[in-house]
Amino acid sequence: MFNKIALSALCLALIAGCDDSSKSYEERAKTSEVQAPAEQNENKTALYLPGGAGVDFGRQPVSDEEIIFNKRNVKKLVYEFSENYDVIDKILSSTLKAEKYYRHENISEGSEPVLAVSFQKAGSEAVFVRYFVQTKDGVDKKTTLILTWPI
Repeated sequence: MFNKIALSALCLALIAGCDDSSKSYEERAKTSEVQAPAEQNENKTALYLPGGAGVDFGRQPVSDEEIIFNKRNVKKLVYEFSENYDVIDKILSSTLKAEKYYRHENISEGSEPVLAVSFQKAGSEAVFVRYFVQTKDGVDKKTTLILTWPI
């Protein structure tokens, strides 16, 4: 179990674990370190999804709130990345697949979000993931990741 949690933390820490923008995503991924579970508990960037998978994006969410959607309380977290959405989704998907989560790509209406998927582990609530891409002045591109699940 420790190895799975450590692997999950490593994979998702790869997404944004370093702030050195002079290095490519792949270069930063190779130099990330695994945190022990005790360190993860102290780390305010660690996140545990329904089903028990631990993920760490290496940063605080831009927004963290509980909302009501369809008469249910829902946890909603928003993160921003400089990496392209498909890079983030590939790592998130492989990490959760290793934790026995099923991935389902959802159909999105129109151009937003660019990708909508859900992850679910048997016996737990589904986690809904949406990726949005924004370009500012035609140059500054950022990916917004929104995670939601019933609580």
